[in-house]
Formats: sequence, C-alpha cells, structure tokens
Amino acid sequence: MQCTFAVFPVFAFVAAVGCGNKAVDPAEKERAGYGTAIAETRDMVGVVAAFLPYLEAKPAAGKYVPKRRADLDRGASFAANSIRGAANRARLKLLSSPSDVPKALTEAFIAITKACQDADGAEALGVCRASVDALDKALAEAGTKAAALGITEKFPRVSSEFIADKAKKELAPFLMAMGVGAKVEDAYFAVLADEKAAPRDVYEACKTAETEAELKTRELEKVNDELRKVAAVHEQSLEGQCVRLNRTDGTWQELAPCKKDKKKDECVLACSKAKAIVAEGIPAAAFAKMADDVAELCKDEDEPPKR
Repeated sequence: MQCTFAVFPVFAFVAAVGCGNKAVDPAEKERAGYGTAIAETRDMVGVVAAFLPYLEAKPAAGKYVPKRRADLDRGASFAANSIRGAANRARLKLLSSPSDVPKALTEAFIAITKACQDADGAEALGVCRASVDALDKALAEAGTKAAALGITEKFPRVSSEFIADKAKKELAPFLMAMGVGAKVEDAYFAVLADEKAAPRDVYEACKTAETEAELKTRELEKVNDELRKVAAVHEQSLEGQCVRLNRTDGTWQELAPCKKDKKKDECVLACSKAKAIVAEGIPAAAFAKMADDVAELCKDEDEPPKR
C-alpha cells in the first residue's frame, strides 16, 4: 500500500503513522530498560550476595574457637576482590546494553569497583561493605520504579534469595580454600568444646583437619593462584592451632608430677609455661582443669630459677 498526501498535506504526519511508522512509547522504552537491567545484573548481584558474609573477618562464636586467625583476614580480602569483580562485570554489561539503564544503578556498581579493590583491614572492608549496602539500596529503588511501570519480575537484591547456580559455582572453590563445610574441620571445631574429649584426641582432630587443608591447597593450585594462597594461609592457621594444642598438652603433663612436690626446679619452669598458657586462654575444653591445677600449684610468688 502506498500513501499520498497531495490534497491534505496537513494530515501527513497522522497518515504516516497509519502507514506503519509507529511512534515509540516512552513508557514502553523505560519498561524495556528496566527489564534489561534485571536480566543483566541478576547473576552478578548473586555473586556479590554470596561473598558478602565473608567480608567480615570474624571467628564463629564459641568459647574455644580461636580468636586470632590470619586466614579469616586473607579470606575477607579475597571476598572483597570477588565482589569487586562481580560488580565490574555487571557494570560492563550495563554500559554495553542499548537500554536506557538507570544511572544510579550503574554508579552503584562503579562505587563497589573502587571501594572493594584490594580491601584489607577492618576499615577498608567496612568501606567495601558500605558500598555494597549502597548498591542494595539502589537496587531496591530500581525495583520500586520497575514495579510502578508494571514489571512483575523481581529486581535482584543483595540477599541469599538471589544466590543462584552461577554464584554458588564461583563461591565453591573459596569455601574449599577456607575449609567451610569440610567434615574433618567441623569435627575438629566441635571437639574443642567437648569436655569429655581427651587432650590427645583434640590434637589428633586438629592434625586431621590440617592434613585435609594441605590437600586442598595442592588441589587449588590448578584452579587459581590467589585461592591457593588463601588455602595456604588457612592451612598455616590450623598448623598453628595444632602446635598450641600440643604445647598445652605437653605443659600439662610436665605440671602433673608437681602435685607431689611443686618446689622442684622443673615444676617452677612448668608453672611459668602453664601460667602463660592460661593467661592466653585455654585452647580446648579438654584442658579446662589445667587452669585449676595452675591455681593450686603455681602461686604468684613462684618464679623460674635464675639461669
């Protein structure tokens, strides 16, 4: 069909629309933009959500859980860089999209790429966390606007709800490096609080966990060198815990004969070491009674002999 406008040129625009040159609906264009933003950010927001809990280098609760762990610090820094990488991938997708994506959303991802790069230490990790919180706020606002336009699909949020298969796949090697979910490590941390466990059983559980961590470190050499480094620090952390358990057990055994004669030179030395261990903190419930022995046998006036 051919359209002509010789007689009524004033109606040319109306006629042209009727011939198939439809005007673009601004609302429809905006809806398409939000729909594209949902699709292009969903996976990467899931990755951010998956790594977020590991930004805080904080040991699990428990009286005998080691409080100073360099592996948690190293893991937190790795988690920050993983969050940064996910945010950067999302940013690039949004920039390359033909859709008119909300500017605030893109800026929120850019802020993460700056705040989370090589974040190390509580202050830097706090800044990284704040940038993630800002992203989640921007996502919430975008979701509200999308819903107002009639979009029924949920906007991704930084929450466990949106941790899908891709995020789980990226997180899995990190969890392996940190020993999260490893049965031997769970068993070791459980026995730390077991008052009925024998001291050597606690030590052996620690050594089993350390051996497993060493195997994981070797396995991760083939995956990612940075992950291997995380695993190596985790392995070293376990090694240090095992050394401390073994030292505590040995010192307690040295202290045992002193119940008969605490004035012997070797008992004074044993008391000096035992008091240091108690002051630092008993490492497992199996050694709880050691504190009672120290209180009974090692008075403040007891000092190691001069050499």
